[in-house]
Amino acid sequence: MDHLEEKIQSQISRTRTSEEKSPKNTALYFSILQESKDLTKVLTSLIEDYYLSYDKSVKPAEPSGSDN
Repeated sequence: MDHLEEKIQSQISRTRTSEEKSPKNTALYFSILQESKDLTKVLTSLIEDYYLSYDKSVKPAEPSGSDN
């Protein structure tokens, strides 16, 4: 998360200093960074929820014998 946040801040700085010449590329890159950050947050939350909700007393499903 820190790496993504660093990249977002770097992109904001480049945009403000007009270092970037292509507004479409700048917007696309910023959008990708934001989506990556959001995806990372959601995946982290999902993993935490799974970890907290997982009941070790329940046996995992096993495939039944051959159905041929």
